[in-house]
Amino acid sequence: MSEWQEGARGSRRALSRMVVAQLLGSTVDGVAVSLAVLYFHESVGIPEVTIGLILAAGAAASLVLATPLGVIADRIGLHRMGMALSALSALALGTYALASNVPTFMAGAMCFFVAQVSLNAIRQGIVAAQADPARRIRTRAIIYTMQNAGLGLGTVVGVLVVALNLTEYAPWAFATAALVALVAGATFIGLPAAPTTPVLRAGPRLTALRDGRFMLVTGLSVILFVAMPLLSVLLPLWVSTRTASPSWLAAAGLALNTVLIVLFQTTIASRLRSDNDASRFAWIGGIANFAACVLIGSASLGTPLTSSLIVLVGIMALTAGEMFGGLAAWHLAFHHSPPELQGQYQGTFSTAYSLARIIGPGAALPLVLGTGVTGWVILGLAFAVACGGLTVIGRRPPPTIAKDS
Repeated sequence: MSEWQEGARGSRRALSRMVVAQLLGSTVDGVAVSLAVLYFHESVGIPEVTIGLILAAGAAASLVLATPLGVIADRIGLHRMGMALSALSALALGTYALASNVPTFMAGAMCFFVAQVSLNAIRQGIVAAQADPARRIRTRAIIYTMQNAGLGLGTVVGVLVVALNLTEYAPWAFATAALVALVAGATFIGLPAAPTTPVLRAGPRLTALRDGRFMLVTGLSVILFVAMPLLSVLLPLWVSTRTASPSWLAAAGLALNTVLIVLFQTTIASRLRSDNDASRFAWIGGIANFAACVLIGSASLGTPLTSSLIVLVGIMALTAGEMFGGLAAWHLAFHHSPPELQGQYQGTFSTAYSLARIIGPGAALPLVLGTGVTGWVILGLAFAVACGGLTVIGRRPPPTIAKDS
């Protein structure tokens, strides 16, 4: 852990544990996401539409509860909330393993979405609270790299279960993932508490929601994070139904995205040290995202070979946009946020991920599949506008955040 040689021993221990927790937690996420829909449709017999509505309800629940859970986390300690949410995640996966009807699946899905979304916020809140300000972005990049690596590992497990026609063994996979979730929860035990202030003892109001600059960054990040469901939901459908490329290319592209992030995210993050750097990163991210959308959209006009090459180049550009734009958004959101309110701020920011999961399939999917290349251009412009807004924010000094007394 050479990146964390500076700082208190307790902080180094907290950061190293969060790397492990993120890897384990994301692996759990990957297993559940890659197996749940197919298993509950084919083996349990729940209609696809019902599954979609239940997953949307879970995303909505995580959206509504993110900020309140963050406030509670600041009161009781991020590490305690991390343990509680890990237990909830394990309970949800145990419910998946035993579910045989709609109500039990719905209970498991609601708990799982709330737990996993809030756990990501808690882990990143601990990073922001414990890491030296000069190292927060680099440390966050390492956490994000572990997130992608874990998702990739978990997805591979799920894909193997499906590919080998072992779907009937999915409950065992869910049960194993539940045990992994408990191990991930154990990493929170004994962590140093985050800084506390009289604000917390007096009962903090929703300071994050009243921080205009932070909320603007969060709103723009919603658009930016649509790139995540774009890769996992929109791209496979576009490649298989609108291009001459082989259908497996989308899976290969997702693997390429994961590998590139694991290899380069931390190195890129080391170059982000100030708001001006974040502004430049956002500008680069906007260009890369727009180019990616134009490329992927134009792949519908090519031969199998040219179409496949264009899609892969587009995915590389989209990955660059994800790294540069995502790092800029995270820096601008948290570089000036109060360290004692990281649970609240991270919880609120996590709503951007939840909204993106809803907007991606709900808005981007019909836009692109309905209008073709034009839809991709519109989507690219939306990404560019969001990154442009982050560029402007990075060039303006942050206002002083008024705290409750």
